[in-house]
Amino acid sequence: MLLRVMRLLVLSFLVFSPFCTWAQEAPATDAEDAPEWREPARVELTLHGGTSEKITKWEALFGRRGDFLLDVEEKSGDRVTNGRILLVSGQAMVVQGMDLDAEYAIDAIDMPAFHFQLLYGILEALFPEGPESVSREQPVEFAESDDAIEVGTASATGEFAAPWFVKGTVSADEHRTVGYDLTFTFTVDPAEAMTFTLHLKGQWIGETQQDTIGDDFAIAGWDVYEVGPQVADVEGGTVADFSARPTNETYRSVGELRNALADREGNAIPE
Repeated sequence: MLLRVMRLLVLSFLVFSPFCTWAQEAPATDAEDAPEWREPARVELTLHGGTSEKITKWEALFGRRGDFLLDVEEKSGDRVTNGRILLVSGQAMVVQGMDLDAEYAIDAIDMPAFHFQLLYGILEALFPEGPESVSREQPVEFAESDDAIEVGTASATGEFAAPWFVKGTVSADEHRTVGYDLTFTFTVDPAEAMTFTLHLKGQWIGETQQDTIGDDFAIAGWDVYEVGPQVADVEGGTVADFSARPTNETYRSVGELRNALADREGNAIPE
């Protein structure tokens, strides 16, 4: 697990990107209980780090019951690649247009998870009273000397270490959409006072989450991965890890996949 966490953090620093805590609680409908920073309906995040020319853009839609849809665009020079990932009921991952390393397939959702959680942590520090406290476009600046921003999924954990500093602009509209353009600098090696800078730009959208990804959503031809605890025999014993395991299964629609998950012995779809 430690090696996996270190690998993820190194990938994070270099912005090399190809949970399961994606299943967020649905926000209450009461205006007084509107979703806070860690309960968006959608997030758009464009990420650029250090001197790398690579730019990653994630557009995420969060549904209830463990559903999550992620559009991925990566640019490196003149080359642009696009893909799509759908997490169904928190138990299966289906992928279109992405060639994932089978051993590290879970990274395809862990990486955006880490950076969405980073964004939430930054916004919480800037606006601790929540999205409703952002009323206009405004410059922002904040420094934290002690507390890291901790991130994690079911398969890995990590942190963006203090001291860290953020500067940029944040704006809002009447539809609970918060725009942000931020430069975030954090500590990589405290002993050497080494830092790394990420540029985060996009939107946090807090409209009501839809109930689920529709059962008629077509996934014919998509690659299917089983998500959850996996056990493997290795030299000297057995290792258990939370990962995404490729399968040979195919489904025409989300509804067909959801029914297959429900039919598995002892398996229950989240309500």
